[in-house]
Amino acid sequence: MIEDWLRDRWLALWKNMGARGDPLPPFQNLVRRYREPHRKYHTLGHIAHCLKEFEYARHLAKHPDQVEFALWYHDAIYEIGRKDNEERSAQFASAVAQGAGLNRAFVNDVTRHVLATMHAVVPEESDTQLVADADLSSLGALPEVFARLNRNIR
Repeated sequence: MIEDWLRDRWLALWKNMGARGDPLPPFQNLVRRYREPHRKYHTLGHIAHCLKEFEYARHLAKHPDQVEFALWYHDAIYEIGRKDNEERSAQFASAVAQGAGLNRAFVNDVTRHVLATMHAVVPEESDTQLVADADLSSLGALPEVFARLNRNIR
């Protein structure tokens, strides 16, 4: 089951980051958000896809935990028609990271990575590029998969 795989992955990330506190409430909050009924594309399936794609390039990341944390949060806030979903997702990720006792550099990098998923400019920093690439990786899907994803986005 996808949720079990995601929970195990989240628990491992929380431990690797040295985060404080109970990791389950933030995970459950993310699951609830990604299951909101208005979501057709920005779902747990999209997050799982991004995380799986990142695994192919994890060895390239300077700070893989920051990249992975950003992937978890990059679509956490999603309201149809709003232009500030990424900014709000970045703020949300920042608050969770700070609450978990993660350092300022971690928080700043995650914020930058999440904001890059606006895809307004090509990121210059390699870890930020990994986040943007994982987010856009579905564009390289097989034609029938891409067509289904495109319908769901619309």
